[in-house]
Amino acid sequence: MSTYRRVPQTASSSAAGPSAAEKRRLAQERSKNAEIISNKIHALFWVVLAGFTLIQTNFLHRCFADPEVNRLFFNASLALIAVNGTLLLYLAVYLPYVARVTLPWDVYCPRVIPTICGLSLVCAGTLLKALWPVWGFLTPFILVSVGMGAMFSLHFIPFLP
Repeated sequence: MSTYRRVPQTASSSAAGPSAAEKRRLAQERSKNAEIISNKIHALFWVVLAGFTLIQTNFLHRCFADPEVNRLFFNASLALIAVNGTLLLYLAVYLPYVARVTLPWDVYCPRVIPTICGLSLVCAGTLLKALWPVWGFLTPFILVSVGMGAMFSLHFIPFLP
């Protein structure tokens, strides 16, 4: 005589396939992974372009040793880069780790981000004016490729999310 086996009340994943919720979760996970890979490829493009530009233009040597560089504007841009770096360190390191501030930046110090943006625009203008005698019309393209490469190089620091 055969014995009766209970039939599960819910569809098992092996018999009926994944549920609609499981399918949605898998699709979201695939979409998230595809976006991460796309971001890394995009960042790699800018970093490679910046490296190529730095090598082909002999960028650092031309900036610091070429007599055609307008030194007043170049030094002003270096000072503005230092101020921006200091403000970024203040926001990213000092506030959360030293002062232990848990409030968002825009609440605790609402004027810092607009200040950084304004100083960055002035810095871009002074750097453009300083290096225009060296490369002329190509100067904005060179500065954009190097700047974007520097910014996107942060994608490849392992301990950052």
